[in-house]
Amino acid sequence: MGAALAGVIAAGCMSSSESAFLAEGNRGLDDGVNDPAPSLAAADAGPGKQTTYRGSPLCKVIEGTCMPDGDERSTGILCADPDAGAAAADAASDGGAAGDPYAPQGCRVSEGASGSLTPQCGDTGAGDDGASCKSGAECKPGFECVEGERGAQCRRYCCLGTCKGQASSNGGSTFCDVRQATAGGHKVPVCMPLKACKLLTEGECGPEETCAVVTDEGATGCVPAGAGQVGETCDEEHCAKGLTCVGSPGARRCLQLCRVDKPCTGTQSCQSASFINDPKFGVCTP
Repeated sequence: MGAALAGVIAAGCMSSSESAFLAEGNRGLDDGVNDPAPSLAAADAGPGKQTTYRGSPLCKVIEGTCMPDGDERSTGILCADPDAGAAAADAASDGGAAGDPYAPQGCRVSEGASGSLTPQCGDTGAGDDGASCKSGAECKPGFECVEGERGAQCRRYCCLGTCKGQASSNGGSTFCDVRQATAGGHKVPVCMPLKACKLLTEGECGPEETCAVVTDEGATGCVPAGAGQVGETCDEEHCAKGLTCVGSPGARRCLQLCRVDKPCTGTQSCQSASFINDPKFGVCTP
């Protein structure tokens, strides 16, 4: 996808700020990063300091923490108790139970001893994708309990930005989206079922949703419409209607979608974009 997004704008001139964004954040979309452990800086570590996160800044993954996606290779931190041995394996095969000392543990973003959010190992349950839940402790390792249209359900983490190979409970495709965790109320990136739609077409999505590009392969799907405007970050907030979120985790920005046969506002023009499969659509550029 890196090669595809490198050519996000097929033609036309760009402002220096837009050009810099496309150069720095041109890999990945709502579903995408090819680097299994990207390092991104976030200025929330206090005055004059920066914390370098791996993947989405919402997951707070740094050196010495576990990875909510369950990919221990990216951090070297294992949540499973190596001393539990066969008992842990048996518990895992049975789904385990919250509070069981031999139950498999999973990594979730939750409030640490200092009161700040951090990825940490904790009890897990048997809840698979789409299972009803009250907290992440009821979901399988690698899953979080998040709010959705059908209430709270277990969804797989996608801190590294991708849901490739992760099917929903009904076997359909998923994409990486931002949702609110039931425990703590903080936002986390999780794999949500993809509801296909056509860009800039009325009636394709619900009244509070918008149709956007949501995967590296250019798939489009309905996502909650937010307040994010053109050029604003969309790692934690959704973009407004008619916009799409582009960039790798930690560097995502909202871009204006358009039809190539219609002018954009002001002096901007609609240029085809390599990350959009349908040649009739593009993004507005100066």
